[in-house]
Amino acid sequence: MKAGNSHNVLLVFLFLICSSGMSGQESDRLELEKCARLEAGFIMGAQVLNDNLIYSPGGSFQYSYCLKSGEKAGFGLGAGVQFFGEEAFVPFFFDFVGLFRKSQNTSFLTFQAGYALGWSSKYKNYQDYSFGGGIHIGAGLGRKFSFNDSFSFYAQLAYKHQFASLDYSANGTDYYEKLNYDLLVISIGIMLEQK
Repeated sequence: MKAGNSHNVLLVFLFLICSSGMSGQESDRLELEKCARLEAGFIMGAQVLNDNLIYSPGGSFQYSYCLKSGEKAGFGLGAGVQFFGEEAFVPFFFDFVGLFRKSQNTSFLTFQAGYALGWSSKYKNYQDYSFGGGIHIGAGLGRKFSFNDSFSFYAQLAYKHQFASLDYSANGTDYYEKLNYDLLVISIGIMLEQK
């Protein structure tokens, strides 16, 4: 047997030993837990338009699903609806939740970033109006209260910012305006966690 062939046989043998050792370590396998949140909230918000602050209260519903990378943090996706007197937004967002402690009754932080579609009936009398959504960001602080190992009730206070835009024509002139919504959201919800 040539020296080159013996080295190849040795490399193949080492590879088979290492790969069988890796597949045999089932207990070290990375397993991600799952969690989901469903919430309803009251919005105390304001629209910033032409340096004016217009109070605009409303409501919100949202659902998010995440994978927990540890016992205290989760990353996922979510969607919801935010509605006001004459405007509505449907945000789709990336979601992060971080628990302060591993216990079932603990405080937590949330962060969201995404894009929201927007509708408005406020400008329906304008000719050729177009109301659009934009970037959606938010951060919140909450507290969860456990009923059992997998089900918790929570309350949360969050700040959210919603960008939007408005195109319309009035008296033969075309207008484009950037809109900003600053929202303070008080919400309650349920959190389901896989243990």
